[in-house]
Amino acid sequence: MSWDIGATSGGGDSWGPAPTGDGGAGDSWGGGGGGWGGGDDAGGDGAGAGDGDGACRVCQQTGHFARDCPDKPEGGGLTGECFNCGQVGHNKADCTNERVERPFDGTCKLCDQQGHRAVDCKSRRPVDWTGIPEMSSTDAWSALIDAAKDKDLDAFRVCLRAYARATMEEFSLPAVEEALREENLGIYLIAMEQETAPNMTIIDLIGYPHRKHVLSVQLSAKPRRAKMAQGWPESPEQNIERLASAGYVKDCGVPLCGNCGELGHVRKHCKQDQVEQTKVQPEVVCVYCQGAGHRARDCPNDRINPYACKNCKQEGHNAKDCPEPRSAEGVECRKCSETGHFSKDVSSRYDRKLSQPLLTADSAPTPPLVPAATADLPTTSPRSVTSPATRTMSSAATVRRRVISRVIAPSPRTGLRSSAPTAARWATPSR
Repeated sequence: MSWDIGATSGGGDSWGPAPTGDGGAGDSWGGGGGGWGGGDDAGGDGAGAGDGDGACRVCQQTGHFARDCPDKPEGGGLTGECFNCGQVGHNKADCTNERVERPFDGTCKLCDQQGHRAVDCKSRRPVDWTGIPEMSSTDAWSALIDAAKDKDLDAFRVCLRAYARATMEEFSLPAVEEALREENLGIYLIAMEQETAPNMTIIDLIGYPHRKHVLSVQLSAKPRRAKMAQGWPESPEQNIERLASAGYVKDCGVPLCGNCGELGHVRKHCKQDQVEQTKVQPEVVCVYCQGAGHRARDCPNDRINPYACKNCKQEGHNAKDCPEPRSAEGVECRKCSETGHFSKDVSSRYDRKLSQPLLTADSAPTPPLVPAATADLPTTSPRSVTSPATRTMSSAATVRRRVISRVIAPSPRTGLRSSAPTAARWATPSR
């Protein structure tokens, strides 16, 4: 094959136009019977012509494509059957007919067997043995017993799968559990009842799906937490029965529709009415001020360094090493529950009561009203044990005199002795 355009003999393999003669026809790119642009001769009909290579796939005639074929059927020249209804002339995406159930003759993508879909597959799945050593059944069982004696749950799970890999169809979880209990090794295989998601399935250790119980390796035959008691077998005999159909939860390999909740298709291919989705946006909380509605980068408040001094709010030292005087800003007093000072600044209980208003003769609580007929009774008159009203009226005058004297009369030691709580206590008549 030459790259120049010279007049070579037998120019069938030349990139340029072929010369006339017997050697000019054939494989020329520019002309000839087998050329890309020519038909039966140099002046052929162009694209679509040839000895069948460019013929119309509908009528098998040359000179046009299938899209321009006058004999094409309705539906755009589609000659295959619709996957939905089985009719010819349209595809599944444009089908408006009801679905017609037809026998599936394809290949399952889970087990590579023909005759069923993946959603109906019950065959043994290929097992991923990554990280599981390949050894004989005797060596795997010896390693399993050693891991059980050491109470190493991680190594025990690996050895259990290695033993299943070595025995395959002969592997039996009930037999392993009975052997462990006979040896009293302290590791138990527990078959738990557990709900699984629709797109999940329970697969045993050798690949069989649709098991009923979830396998769990425990160090006790009884649940150690109240949460684990849910689904725990009631007896060792029931546990042995459950282990015959136990495994681990894994993805079933079939898509789950987010619109109708059925297996076998996704939302965009769902034939049912689309359910409006409500998007719940998470609340944005600032990490500096803990306020909602903005992020830290947009926080309008001053950023406070959490590692700065708690006393002077400066960086570089702690509060215990702060050279500044101790600040009472934001400090709550442990004695009076007020902010702005320390408890050491409140010297005594009397100092705390100075801030409260003192009672005077004008602000003293008024004693109960006493009828005029009994207002002048002597204070030493005997109390009536049968009438509480009589006792109140007889002591009213004494209570009033005591209240006034306690409020006004100063104490030689502390000055004014009474405060509002004290005066109120004296003012309450004794019953």
